[in-house]
Amino acid sequence: KSWGAYSMVAEATKLACEQHGGDRVVFRPLGRIVVKGRSQAVPIFEIVGLKEFVTAEADTGAESGLQTASLPLGVALDGFQNLLVVEAANRVSFYFPPLWVSSALNYLPNYQVANTYGQPCCAPGSWAAAWPFSPSGSFGSITTTSASSLPLPTALGDTQVLVGGVPAPLWYVTANQINFQVPQNTSTTSGLVDVLVQQASTGRVLAWSKAAPFVNVAAAAPALNTTTAFPAGVAKGVQVVAQQFADNPPSCNGAAGTTADPTYCPGGVRPANRGETITLYATGQGLLDGMPADGTASTGQLTPTKPRVYIGIQPVPDGNVSFSGLAPGLVGVWQINVMVPQNTTPGPATIMLWYGDEYSSWAATPYTVIQVK
Repeated sequence: KSWGAYSMVAEATKLACEQHGGDRVVFRPLGRIVVKGRSQAVPIFEIVGLKEFVTAEADTGAESGLQTASLPLGVALDGFQNLLVVEAANRVSFYFPPLWVSSALNYLPNYQVANTYGQPCCAPGSWAAAWPFSPSGSFGSITTTSASSLPLPTALGDTQVLVGGVPAPLWYVTANQINFQVPQNTSTTSGLVDVLVQQASTGRVLAWSKAAPFVNVAAAAPALNTTTAFPAGVAKGVQVVAQQFADNPPSCNGAAGTTADPTYCPGGVRPANRGETITLYATGQGLLDGMPADGTASTGQLTPTKPRVYIGIQPVPDGNVSFSGLAPGLVGVWQINVMVPQNTTPGPATIMLWYGDEYSSWAATPYTVIQVK
């Protein structure tokens, strides 16, 4: 109140803001004060506003060039509680709930793990998940619906997802998660894309990324399966990869033993043998020659190069990878058949992919293991 300012920050906050956002936020120096916990006076500043809404004008009694904000003429909420702002520049700005996009398999980037923010969420043709990133934690009244046939629809449960303006095939929609296939024509030139969730029947916007910094689409974004959608899940609290074995298909290969929670491991659990070929399920391989149309099943199209597979801390020889391509009969699923090296140390072994200059795990997230006999 003493300074006649509604918002005030110390110099450290101002410098941190400028480091991350450049000169987008305008500050006005107020003076110096001794803050709690300090013995020396520190500079303090008023937050004037965003640069695009600030005009420079001389003010009597103040230093020349003082910047003042062009305050909105009015604010209101529409019938869906979205904010509307009447700007001084003869325009109305609409503010919609934000969303977060990650891989639908390994959930990277993880909004709770800052070190994963540099990981791309997805690649053209891969599976992604949209999450509401608003205080309500919901997209609204969406009926939980799963696609029941192929090709996958671009409208499901009266919901659509537009990726760069293109309707995406939908696999599963709920009020708090939507799984979709990234359209093949999605640009990877700039990395950032707009993702919009809308009501199909009315076109009402439910959430919008508007080039949020972490909707990052890359040419490749390898992600190992860590969900129960196709055989996989969690055994003893550890994310695992489900494998196919000739003598016990399918097997949840997350822990040694013969029994497991049937919810996650319907075929039982046993370790992989050294010298045995296991099957990894992933997504994020990117564009391939002869790739099927969006939302349709593949027929085994091969990746142009083999991924580097790590079992434990060592890369598996390329000759151990006998197949790398789209899983026949599935949509957007990358299948990798790999032989466990004979010199693999028995016990739990982490699994990771490297493909297209990207890793399937970032900052040890997610932690994906198999047991080796």
